[in-house]
Amino acid sequence: MQKKPARTAFDVWLQSNDPEFMRWNEHWYRAVCRVVAPHQLIHKPIGCKGVILFQVENEFNRVRWFPKEAKKDYLDKLAFIARKYGIEVPIITCWTDESRNVETGILNGVVDMVNSYPRWQIEKNLGRLVDLQMKTQPGKPLISGELQGGWCCELGWQLSWKQDGLPPVQTQNITLYTLQRGFSALNFYMAVGGTNFDDWAARQQVTSYDYAAAIGEDGSVNERYRRFQGLSTFIDEHGTRIARADLVPLDYTTTDTLVKLALRCAKNGDRYYFVRTEERSRQHFGTIRTDDLELDFALEPFGSMVYYLPAGATQGEWFPKLPDPQIRPATKVAKIELKKQGEWADKLPTKWTRLKKGEAIDNHGIYGRHFVYYKTDAFEGCTLEVGRIGKKVVNGSAADTVLVSVNGKLLPIFAETQESAHYRIPGDSLSRRKVEVVLLFENKGLHHHTNWAVEKFWHIGPTYVRCKSKELPLNYAYLENERGVRYSSSIKENVDGGDTVGEPLLKWYRYSFDLPQSQTVTSCFLKLEQKGNGFIYVNGHCIGRCWEQGPQSEYYIPECWLNTDRPNIVAVSLRPTAQGANVKVAGIKALHE
Repeated sequence: MQKKPARTAFDVWLQSNDPEFMRWNEHWYRAVCRVVAPHQLIHKPIGCKGVILFQVENEFNRVRWFPKEAKKDYLDKLAFIARKYGIEVPIITCWTDESRNVETGILNGVVDMVNSYPRWQIEKNLGRLVDLQMKTQPGKPLISGELQGGWCCELGWQLSWKQDGLPPVQTQNITLYTLQRGFSALNFYMAVGGTNFDDWAARQQVTSYDYAAAIGEDGSVNERYRRFQGLSTFIDEHGTRIARADLVPLDYTTTDTLVKLALRCAKNGDRYYFVRTEERSRQHFGTIRTDDLELDFALEPFGSMVYYLPAGATQGEWFPKLPDPQIRPATKVAKIELKKQGEWADKLPTKWTRLKKGEAIDNHGIYGRHFVYYKTDAFEGCTLEVGRIGKKVVNGSAADTVLVSVNGKLLPIFAETQESAHYRIPGDSLSRRKVEVVLLFENKGLHHHTNWAVEKFWHIGPTYVRCKSKELPLNYAYLENERGVRYSSSIKENVDGGDTVGEPLLKWYRYSFDLPQSQTVTSCFLKLEQKGNGFIYVNGHCIGRCWEQGPQSEYYIPECWLNTDRPNIVAVSLRPTAQGANVKVAGIKALHE
């Protein structure tokens, strides 16, 4: 099970041969390899399971800010360290050209993998990558570290299961195509869905990481899971023989030109006929003829099957054999009332912490990406310039948002660049009077792919706040997360004291619900539609972010966070967008047997 959280991005020198970083690399690898080494397959009895591959780098081709020689030296050192501390199984990388076409040295023994998410265009997109892999790594096994098992959901997209090109039949088609091409190892991304809890979601990602995976976010299984069951049984029985078989050129005729045939022939004469189509509008029935075989086929739309013919046999059988769909007791929706307990404007902080020049809250040990209040003084009538990540700076993502309030009024942005947003402070610019300015900073997280902008905007919060070209001193308060945990821990938890502003920078909504005592709830979701962006808390835990842009409107609540013997408390923080901040729909969807 894997994820791509916000914190997978990091300072760019952390993927280099920097001497200090390499010392830390060896420190870490020494500890990890000593744990992994005893579990390698080569140390296990025949028939047992164990570690078969050891990955040292991932998608390194996107790192283009170091010379290739330095990248190769870095990889060389990583592979050497892994071998030094007991790793004997194949070492792998992913999308790392420096591991390819290496004729001598330790990298000659490293295998670079292919990740592929081709949706409907399997032969065109994955096939092209396989051809390249075979050309640049002759004699090395074909391996995929990330074979499509679904896809993520970003803001404004459709939810994973509603996206085009991700039906369960695609999983069967892509898996059998890799076997047809001779792959030796497959890993699916994802097999198990999950949740980007708290502020863990990468920039632009929604809270749900269900991924349309075979095992869903709430632990339920689906048709993709059934496909995996059939495929895994087939691979368990025939996979090794198929990988060792030869791809044999084959002349054939077919009554359906949209159906293709390929043959892998094992050393003992067993034959595996791969019959597939990428046409997805209809079923395909027909006959394929070779010099010594006439084969009737029946494929579903976008179907793919394997006809196995043992050596010397005249009759074969079709794979994979899918298990019968499970007949489960009908699930019902429990009638649960979500009771509103109140809404209020967030009180301004009463305690502030001063930042020294050049400091960010990271320097004070705060690494979360919840809302942050800042306070400073600025001259009336001046232009306030706030440095922040602008539109499309980080891999095409949205800008960080800064709300600016003066005398209880939210100020509009009148100009912005990729690096800053500009606000006009009300008042007479000739008066030389200063007014208090309160800011609410919304950091949208780090993107899961590092680039130069991550290095430049690594710190949390504004890179600067200026007035008349002079940098202003800042005070901060990091309270939203702590308040959300408290407000959702008990219905008796009082609202914090402090000043309010005319137009709130942040609002809170609180609800409660009780689980039915007579029913066993199998999965529980908060249904939420709102204006504004914020965070959701349940019983003292942060479920994750909620975005006005959508598409997510149902949020999974883990059963281990639910109360069965007392009320469950929900708290939602919302910062206003152009549409304001308010909850439109709130409810609970709980399924029970």
